[in-house]
Amino acid sequence: AHYDRSGKDDFERASIYSILYIEPSISPSNNFLQLIADHTGIVDTGKTLSFTVKATEPLSTITYQVIARGSVILVQNMSVNGDLATITFTATSQMAPKAMLVVYTIRPSNQEILVDATDFRVDGLFKNNVSYLAF
Repeated sequence: AHYDRSGKDDFERASIYSILYIEPSISPSNNFLQLIADHTGIVDTGKTLSFTVKATEPLSTITYQVIARGSVILVQNMSVNGDLATITFTATSQMAPKAMLVVYTIRPSNQEILVDATDFRVDGLFKNNVSYLAF
């Protein structure tokens, strides 16, 4: 593409490129959390969701939050003994159609926050089954 200050830009014949990359997280202690969904696809309301948390060092506690439609739906502190943990909770209509699970811990030695997050989809925006008749 050619940009001309006089306003005679030549964008019609230009090649357009897009680059997507992920910047690595930076940790002073070189410790991280990884959050992995144990399910794939869209989950129905009422079903149990399960996520695995992996850490690069043993943990004692983690906190997780479910955020959907701009509101915090669920907050839970969990005791952990080691570098693996499993988070489970029931999908609700408040989490539909899409929610985010955020997991974090604070390292006692330097007060560093380790965090990871993932989106998940829930089917069942309505609490009751809805049907309609077309005339």
